[in-house]
Amino acid sequence: MKKILYIDMDNVLVDFPSGVSKLSQEVIKVDFTPHDLRRTVSTMMTSMGIPLLTVSKILNHAKGGVTDKHYDHYAYDKEKKEALTKWGKKVAKICGDK
Repeated sequence: MKKILYIDMDNVLVDFPSGVSKLSQEVIKVDFTPHDLRRTVSTMMTSMGIPLLTVSKILNHAKGGVTDKHYDHYAYDKEKKEALTKWGKKVAKICGDK
């Protein structure tokens, strides 16, 4: 897996997860990691009726069984787009957008 790197406010090269953790502790004063965001999104999407397989594809989880790993080459783009559109509306509602 490739790391996402950026230069922080102190001109130090950091990877994204470390940077988010530092930001959450120093600025927001809450201890969380990018994994916490992934877990929340996954939980909320499945609670909205989005199939677990679609959520798994959105989160780019590794393929599991023989069929999934070797025979199913379908990208699930249509399902992912529909799910992310539904999720976007939910986030907008949470943020107070109409």
